[in-house]
Amino acid sequence: MQLWNVLTEAFLQASEAREFELQSKIQFHTKTDTMSITEYLTKFKTIFDQLYSIGKPVPDQRKVFLLFTNLGPTYEAFSITMLKPHIPSYSDIPLLHSHELRSKHNKSASAINHSMAFTQIQTTKGRNKEVAVIPLLPRIRDLYQHHKGTPPTNHTI
Repeated sequence: MQLWNVLTEAFLQASEAREFELQSKIQFHTKTDTMSITEYLTKFKTIFDQLYSIGKPVPDQRKVFLLFTNLGPTYEAFSITMLKPHIPSYSDIPLLHSHELRSKHNKSASAINHSMAFTQIQTTKGRNKEVAVIPLLPRIRDLYQHHKGTPPTNHTI
């Protein structure tokens, strides 16, 4: 009987240490720019499953809160919107995949627009004409002024 009590006490201490370790992993697990949303969610699920296996399940509302608060600045607007009252259920997490896809699409579209604007500015350099720059993006005018060294004399929209 004494051996059983010693084993029980040792297992309890190991479980508490393991719980603390897993809770720390959850608290500090953040999504990086190089990590896909699938990788991020898989890591969280693994930690949640490990907590469940030692008898310390995490309530769904806490899971949602931890997932959204650790997404990082790329998902800040999404997280703020999702965490407003009524906090979503754990089943709403797949919305992150569609947000990630939209973010990637918007980044590539933005890069193309900057490149096209700069190309247009380059091709008109050296001609004896006034250059019309359509400000599609706020930085286009700044790119033009930096390239020419002086502000343009005429803007048409």
